[in-house]
Amino acid sequence: MTRIFGGIGDFVKESTRNNFKNMSSPEGVPWKDLSVAAKLQRLRKSKWKHFKRGKPTASGNLSKYGRTALAGRFEILRDTSGLMDSVQIQKATAQSVTIGSRLKYAAIHQYGGQAGRGNKVTIPARPYIGINGQMRTDIVAIIQSHLGAASA
Repeated sequence: MTRIFGGIGDFVKESTRNNFKNMSSPEGVPWKDLSVAAKLQRLRKSKWKHFKRGKPTASGNLSKYGRTALAGRFEILRDTSGLMDSVQIQKATAQSVTIGSRLKYAAIHQYGGQAGRGNKVTIPARPYIGINGQMRTDIVAIIQSHLGAASA
């Protein structure tokens, strides 16, 4: 059974990676877009010249390239892909499998809540780990294929 639960864990882990790529929950609900402040922070870290001369502080100081970039699509929860890459099978036994991340900030992105200095920033919930109806059907198929192979 440990092998079966390991297979289920691999399946859920791969589905979780797809959630990051699709920027949506396991149910297919798109994640809330990044705030303007978060987008500006990403632009400040980039090597492109998104800001006019002077200190890159506000959206009013954006260059033509910066305005275009700010209006464009930003990868949500994938600034460095650290969170996505951290999702692993934590434990697989004969009775269960546990999948998750050991990163300190993983839970705030899954469930949402207050963060930052003095908890002044509201992070919206962007669920990335979970099981939907189609996945349940696929998990049953994984179990059946393992049991069928064992009986053959």
